[in-house]
Amino acid sequence: YIEKLGNNDNYNQKHSIRDISTNTIYKIINVSEIQLDKNKGEEFIDKILPDMILRLPKSKRTLKTIIFSDIDDLTQINYHKGKNVGDEVLKIVAGFLAAPEAIRYFGRCGDDTFYQVMFKGNKEKAKKISQRLVDHIRKYDWYKISPELQVTCTFGYATLKNDETPYAWIYRAIEGMLEGKKRDR
Repeated sequence: YIEKLGNNDNYNQKHSIRDISTNTIYKIINVSEIQLDKNKGEEFIDKILPDMILRLPKSKRTLKTIIFSDIDDLTQINYHKGKNVGDEVLKIVAGFLAAPEAIRYFGRCGDDTFYQVMFKGNKEKAKKISQRLVDHIRKYDWYKISPELQVTCTFGYATLKNDETPYAWIYRAIEGMLEGKKRDR
């Protein structure tokens, strides 16, 4: 049983739901179609974000942190449960990922991959956010969408170093996510 704690269906508005059986509160954002557009997300990661960073003075490049997340086995979910279920998983996971207050930019940048950018965050903050999101996504009542459905995500993050290019920074975060996926297999 899910209780809505906020009832605002406007563009990108936060709301919370409480699972009465576990008394867990989940913060979810209604994510826009633009944020789910992977082509726009790829353009942001490939061009817009690096250009933003390069325009900053070196003294202002500290505490820039990027997190990449990947929905584990979404292809299998689509195959076994149907594309409608997979699409619903994408939207719910996106809502979780967009919710943390520290996230300045968020979007989809692949079939089942998302980015989150913090302009005032460090490795510890990224780790804390990632761990909290892993728990929320894992504990969410996915069976209400489809029997026996379980969803997990893998995260990787990196904080920009003073002497690092934005491309190397982005690459390190992606590599972290890919390493995490290898370890879970």
